[in-house]
Amino acid sequence: MRNAYQAIVAATIFLSLQLTIGIWHLGSNSMIACGFFGAFFIFLAAIPSKKQVAFAMSVGFVFALIYTLCGGKFSHEGSTSLLLCLGGFVGAGCIFIMSVEPRRFALPLRDALVLPVFSLVAGLAMQFTNGAPHASYDLMLYRFDSIMGFSGRSVVMMFREFPWIGSTASSVYKSLLIFPPLFHAWASWKGKAKINLMHAFVAAGITGFLFYKICPAIGPLYAFGSAFPDAMPDHQQATVLLTTGVNNAMPSMHMTWALLVLVSAFEIGGFLAPTIASVFVLFTALATVGFGEHYLIDLIVSVPLVLLVRGIVSKRPVKVFVGASLVIAWTLLLRFGVPLSAPTEWALIGATALIVASASFSWTVDRLSPDTALMSARATHPLHVKELNQG
Repeated sequence: MRNAYQAIVAATIFLSLQLTIGIWHLGSNSMIACGFFGAFFIFLAAIPSKKQVAFAMSVGFVFALIYTLCGGKFSHEGSTSLLLCLGGFVGAGCIFIMSVEPRRFALPLRDALVLPVFSLVAGLAMQFTNGAPHASYDLMLYRFDSIMGFSGRSVVMMFREFPWIGSTASSVYKSLLIFPPLFHAWASWKGKAKINLMHAFVAAGITGFLFYKICPAIGPLYAFGSAFPDAMPDHQQATVLLTTGVNNAMPSMHMTWALLVLVSAFEIGGFLAPTIASVFVLFTALATVGFGEHYLIDLIVSVPLVLLVRGIVSKRPVKVFVGASLVIAWTLLLRFGVPLSAPTEWALIGATALIVASASFSWTVDRLSPDTALMSARATHPLHVKELNQG
């Protein structure tokens, strides 16, 4: 009877995952695929047996086979997108294995489901809250960048002069969602995670969504269309635009997530993790401004947002207060288009960096969260964790 029940549960989970794969077109949706692919790294960090890894890979192959037989399409946007999509099927297989063994993989399973669930909820939320005509403050952000002496055109010119930089930036931009679960798993496996990076990812997404409402903006490519980047308007014409675009420019969530990964990488230590994360941050920054998704000031405001998010996850009220105060001050300053000189803008940016650095390094260190501590214990002492789960 027990075996029959377990078989029914396993079949239900398998069918649910297969339906999700089909509905989201996992083979051609690289963003959703990244969410599933990340489960693979979290699964490995939990130290599964070779048999479990082989089984997960096999289940992933079956998912891909059924998807193909049902007419599912695979990405034709380049090798990076195709690799991510194929990895998504492997990640789905890992989620299946963890789901049918909840006592062994309870915490890893929860973290592995963060990105797939977040992607679905975030997509629905953005569709629900956007679409109707609304105010956009893109010209305010564009004016701030211009007075500061920066133009996205300079990055575009770099892409034109050195195409490999642009193609690398594009690949990194597409694979953004791979890095949070990768470094979360890496830090957990090494036992050096001070916060749960997946929890920080969600906290950043929710917080950023709220700040989108304070200073709505859609990004230069969508605000100025074909005028970006070679025929941008006079930056002195700082007026409010009316648009139906999606407000997701200020602050930059891409940069916020990338910086959260970078901080985690330095906590891991060594040479490899910080180097990979630094390259990731660099090309993410180039992609966001070079492809017209963000203004430079969007990236700058993401710095105090990282402080706020880490304060929320680590339950540090001082960091929450300082980070929130800075982000709110910046968004209000930009929304109301307060005219500033270039030296004043640079002074404010420098003051923000100093305050964030002081709050990050001078005050109390983040504690190791109970969830992260338990997952770290699983990575190094699986038998001990088995006793904890049974106790």
